[in-house]
Order: sequence, then structure tokens, then C-alpha cells
Amino acid sequence: MVGFDGSGVSVDGHYPMFQFWRDVSRSADARFTFFLSGPYLLTHQNIGLYNAPQLGPAKQSMPMEVSGVLSLPGQSQQDAVRYEMEQLRAAHAEGNEIGTHFNGHICGKQRGGDATFTAADWEQEITEFNKMLDRANQNNDLQPPVDPGFSSADIRGSRTPCLDGDFRALYPVLARHGYTYDTSPTPETTWPHQGSPDTGPSNLWVFPLAFINVHGTHSSALSMDYNFCVRNGSCNGIGGASGDPLDQLHSQQNLDSYRAYFESHYTGDRAPVFLGEHFEMWQHGAYTDALAAFLTETCTKPEVKCVTFAELATWLSATPAAQRAEWERTQFPHYVDPSPPRYGRPVPGAPEPHAVDSVPPVR
Repeated sequence: MVGFDGSGVSVDGHYPMFQFWRDVSRSADARFTFFLSGPYLLTHQNIGLYNAPQLGPAKQSMPMEVSGVLSLPGQSQQDAVRYEMEQLRAAHAEGNEIGTHFNGHICGKQRGGDATFTAADWEQEITEFNKMLDRANQNNDLQPPVDPGFSSADIRGSRTPCLDGDFRALYPVLARHGYTYDTSPTPETTWPHQGSPDTGPSNLWVFPLAFINVHGTHSSALSMDYNFCVRNGSCNGIGGASGDPLDQLHSQQNLDSYRAYFESHYTGDRAPVFLGEHFEMWQHGAYTDALAAFLTETCTKPEVKCVTFAELATWLSATPAAQRAEWERTQFPHYVDPSPPRYGRPVPGAPEPHAVDSVPPVR
């Protein structure tokens, strides 16, 4: 399962990441979950329509990131919101899932930071997200309006900014809104559970990112692009391929780390694999390239399904508890990969994102 945090139109004003990952989804026969940040459905001028918990009407200058829509070359702010809505519509129609990444990206225990949110704050945050999604056409005066094909009533899962929060306060709120899963806590587990020590008893499935070995080292990192780039000290270098050998090394290392993580489950306990990504091009796209290559190589393997988090939650809920317990004990013949990965080598023909000089068409 792959979940994308933020899921805005572009990165660095030039890379149409939503279009790119939709292309990868189709070519790899994969379905993704796009965790949308609500303010990406507002222009910078009307960002104050978001009433942030503890802080009031939002501003572009708030800590960390409370950003309006991210536009591509040649787009007005209003056109960028329309394009975002069209991308959401197309992604949903293609079988991908839209989840929530909530709204403000204010992390930690500072005022307004999601680590400080009470149940009432989370209730407000979800209500604000729902209004930004359901009223996107009215909020931005889009004429003719864009029908995304879904509404806030269809949202089934979440990932909190920075994976922060008092989950014992959050989870009852998610349940009241009809959510079936969350991907924010990172408990030490492989097979998913309903509830965890961090959340308390809950009917919501907890789908944690994994701490995985960084290939060729004795260290580990969370299975998300940001955690790899922090480890490598290179969460910058936005832009196209630089030809820098260090970028190529880190991209290959990230790819091989994901390969090893997957293989340990594919030939072992068969527990779901969880990966996280941002609509970013850190280190000149090193981690974007690695994930695209991994999905191209992996999602078409025998007995592999790359599905949305909501699909996984539905499948797990329909599977008898006794069967899940048997799987957790790995009481089945272990699989042998007929085409194991060739570590240290890139994937031939894997797609790479390209900058645009003007607005690309919606497909």
C-alpha cells in the first residue's frame, strides 16, 4: 500500500506530481491512496476560510505550512484549484482513493500544533477539511463547477501531519465520522490490528509505516521518502535529475531498501507492505524515482496486489479473526520469488517525472 501525503497539484511550480503518479498507477496496475491537505483547495487569497484549531483564520505565514493551492506555470490560483479538482476526479475515477491529511501542517507541541489537539480540535479539523472539499467550487467561484465524483462522506482514512497527535483523542472522532482506518501511529508490528497501545481499544485499523533496514547499512528508517532524505541530510535539491553520483547512490539505496522490505514479507509472513511518499522532488527526485521503479518492478509480480488502504481495511474486516491469527503465526508454506530483485541495479524503463513549461492536460 502506498499513501501520498499532501497530494497537491505540483512541486517547485514545475512538476505535475498528481499526473505523474496517476500515470505510474496505470502502468504498474496499482491503486494508491492520496491523502489530501484541505487548504490545497483554496487560493492564497481565501486561505482565511480555513479556521485552524487554536489559531483561528489561517494565514500563509503560519508556522511550517498552511498553504493554499500549488500552481503550475501559466496557472492562476483559481485555475490551479480547478486543476486540482480535476486531478482528484480523475484519480478517483481510476480506482484510487482520496483520504485526508487534514489541513494545517503545524507539527509538534507549539500552539496550533497537531500534537496538542484535543478531541474537540480534531473534530474542528475534520469539519474544516470537509467544508474545503465539499465547497471547493463555491469557495473559489469555479464556473462551470467541477464534480469530483466523491464527497467528504466517502473519506475512510487519514494520516496526520508529521504522524503527530494524541491518538486516544483522535480515534473516537474518526470513528464518529465513519472512518475505517488511520496510518499515523508507528507501533512495532507487521500485521495490522484494530487499535494499538497508542490508540487504545478501537474498531479502526492501524496501518503503520515500517522501520526498515537501510540497504547496505546497520541502520533503519521509516518507510517514507522524507525519513530517508533526513537520514541522508538531503531534503533539498528540488528539481530534475542532477547527474550527481550521490543522488544516484541514495536513489538506488532507497530502491534496494524497499525491495528488501517487500521480499521479507513476500517470501515470509505475507503481511501488507506500507510505504509513504510526498509530492516532492527531494534530492533531485532521487526518492520519487526509487518508488516509481519499485512499483514498476513489484506490483505486477505473481500473488501481489497494490491496492488502496480502504480496500485493505475492507478485506481485513471481511476476513475471520481466526484466519488472520493463523496468518500472523505464518502457518502456511513460504513463497519463493521466481524473479527476485537485482539489488544495486535500477529498473529499466521506470518512469520519471518531467517538468512542464505550461499546464498539462488532464487525462
